Amino acid sequence: MARRKTEGRSDIILDSALKQFAQYGYGKSTIQDIAQASGVANGTVYLYYKSKEEILRACAERFHETHQEFSRVVLASEKSPSGKLRDYLCNRYLLWQKETNNSAAGSDLAQAMIHIAPEITEAEQALWLATLKAILKEGEKKELYHFESFSKELKIFLHCLIGFFPLPGASHPLSPTKQDLIETLEWFDKKWRTHATFKN
Repeated sequence: MARRKTEGRSDIILDSALKQFAQYGYGKSTIQDIAQASGVANGTVYLYYKSKEEILRACAERFHETHQEFSRVVLASEKSPSGKLRDYLCNRYLLWQKETNNSAAGSDLAQAMIHIAPEITEAEQALWLATLKAILKEGEKKELYHFESFSKELKIFLHCLIGFFPLPGASHPLSPTKQDLIETLEWFDKKWRTHATFKN
């Protein structure tokens, strides 16, 4: 991954670009739109980024770096595995709602991200899985959780989470909320703790 520019104006451009992409779609947004939203001239945008594709890649890299740091903070915290699981997934849920807004423009942005920065998309998916595995394995190591089949139950857990993180632009008949997510996490936590109690 290319090293992300850290200048304040660069971040303003990226923030403005993301808002444009999320509201109007990646395809319909132009450098001129991004410059206007950023309060700078077109030429200033080009001083930082050579193209709209480079802007999108920089947005993806910045998002992934933020995700990596948050994952590290969650895993290093003193909270219980269930607390870590709640913090991690509720944070991702709120970000997902903010970034995609479940809109057609969000779908356009997601597709552009996959096309322009597939390796970052893959890294994001890998980080999600690694973080969840680490939290659940910690619960198992501390004998708070017990899994009859870790890989099978992890797969079921991930399937249950899909409804909370739908593809942008795709409707969900139940429109799950953050409270629904918390209740889902509590259900799995209780199930795994019950298994641990029976085991001991």
